[in-house]
Amino acid sequence: MRLLNTKTLVLEDFFEDATPAYAILSHTWETEEVTYQDMQGIMKGTTNPQEVRLGYSKIQHCCKQADKDGYDYVWIDTCCIDKSSSAELSEAINSMYVWYQNAAICYAYLSDAKIFLRVTSVFGTQLFNDEAGIDFEELLRDCRWFTRGWTLQELIAPSRVDFYDQNWELIGEKGQLSCVLSRITGIDNETLAGGNVKEVSVAKRMSWASKRVTTRAEDIAYCLLGIFGVNLPLLYGEGKKAFTRLQEEIMKNSDDQSLFAWEESPQMDSIPHDQEVAITITTDDDQEPEVILPRYHATESSESRRRGLSGFLAPSPGNFENAGSIVPYRNWEISTPYSMTNQGLRVQLEIIRYGETDDYIGILQCHYEDNYLGPLGVYIRSIVSARGDQFARDTFRLKPVIVVPEHVALAKLRTIYIRQEILLPSARDYDRTNQFLIRTMPREDYELTKVEPHGAWHETQRILRCSEGGYLYFTCNPRGYTTVPLPFVVVLRAFDDDTTNIGLPEYSCQIFIPRDDEEWEEKLSKAPSPIDYNSGTAVSHSSQMDLNPWDHSNRLTALAKISKEKFMGQTMMVVDIDIRSVRLRRIPFFATDPSATSEELLDDRAWPAQSTKTDI
Repeated sequence: MRLLNTKTLVLEDFFEDATPAYAILSHTWETEEVTYQDMQGIMKGTTNPQEVRLGYSKIQHCCKQADKDGYDYVWIDTCCIDKSSSAELSEAINSMYVWYQNAAICYAYLSDAKIFLRVTSVFGTQLFNDEAGIDFEELLRDCRWFTRGWTLQELIAPSRVDFYDQNWELIGEKGQLSCVLSRITGIDNETLAGGNVKEVSVAKRMSWASKRVTTRAEDIAYCLLGIFGVNLPLLYGEGKKAFTRLQEEIMKNSDDQSLFAWEESPQMDSIPHDQEVAITITTDDDQEPEVILPRYHATESSESRRRGLSGFLAPSPGNFENAGSIVPYRNWEISTPYSMTNQGLRVQLEIIRYGETDDYIGILQCHYEDNYLGPLGVYIRSIVSARGDQFARDTFRLKPVIVVPEHVALAKLRTIYIRQEILLPSARDYDRTNQFLIRTMPREDYELTKVEPHGAWHETQRILRCSEGGYLYFTCNPRGYTTVPLPFVVVLRAFDDDTTNIGLPEYSCQIFIPRDDEEWEEKLSKAPSPIDYNSGTAVSHSSQMDLNPWDHSNRLTALAKISKEKFMGQTMMVVDIDIRSVRLRRIPFFATDPSATSEELLDDRAWPAQSTKTDI
């Protein structure tokens, strides 16, 4: 550990066991701070202190105060860490909570606090701004020191913290100001008085940091390492992923499920808290108890529904702003380890289904402090998976809900996976849903002679890329036919079905026989929806049509079917087109059973062995 001598202002290194008593500085960084390299230059005479006078003045005042209090050494983060060394910086950040905890005294320097005036009355000593008469608590609340992420641990870890204003005038000591500090920071008095921070719920500790900020996105996670008693390698550049790594590390050291009881930040398409509706939960014995839950907007778009999914880990400490009163409880009968896997968080949860088949509540082992109506539950949704064990958090339900005992009794214990990364279909994936793969086509007799839109047809891939659909025109090869069967057209159309609310367009296919005397192509282009051009009725996902109804012996039937299928994980519309031939055999004159069906007569067993079957 590197310390600054308060008398000589020289940096000295100490091994852990030989570290002397030291004071420590807590402050917010300004524009002119003295770095480790600056201090080396000052000691060697190569750097003029006047060049960094603001930061150097702060160091001088801190050393002067520490020397006055009887301490020979002080630790100041700006100059006692060589930040050019990533290894030293990582060690310092992972050790910082312990360093503040082991300090004999901490000086909290509030650079933007004005001069104070102490007024003693029968109500005790009150502090005011000397110029404006502003109440002390109001002025203290506006100080930057109470908004920064790093100063949170610097308030909690040391046993003694003395607060100084911008002129290094003593404001007060942490113990004296504990009630004011508790109201400003949300930290309970017991913790401020030196209570074991590990006994505080994860959610409450997160709530302390919910309104604090850091200059770099990663630091909002790194500044909380000591408060949660974990260590992390520093990866500057990872951004918000650092906070995810922090939560994963917390899970390895704690089974406190209040970590999952965070609240989603309100969005434009989220559900207001005040909109509720009675939703029934169906039980195995067909009873339908009711539970009051927020309702979905009736006009909620399917696109919004796809966006409203997330993992069980919060995006930031800000999501715990209202979680300060959530505490864990241990249900040892069902308590099992949980861990992060490549399929998400693997956890055993009691879950209860409500409303739609893919809507559930996952019951957590935590509750609101002094509220014993029931445990908290979070809304989760089932997502497509082979085993049916994949879920994601439903972020349209902003807040956790209290699950009353009668509903807890209906829950089932399941091992599920909560996806942290929800890979929703990308724009490229949605483009695949707007194309038609012609998987099978007639191999004999008929050939594809025309496709529209022509530019959207890829012959080698047999894919028609068109969001609104198109058509394929088939004609018959006349060889082998006395009377050539009719040509046919397979029409593929897309249309929106608002009732399904699944987020993908619905499709249909139709076969029809074009007539020479009608302008069927123009009729197709103007049709707003898939219409059966022969009967005038709407069509579905399959269609068939006789191609030579005049021939009763060699019947040709065109069949087309469209379905939504997955190929290598991608949803596509698949079309199968086929020609089926039914060749009828003449009923022999010696068939004696008048009750025989046509199928029986066509069966080989209906013919005597010595007879000769003749095709018509």
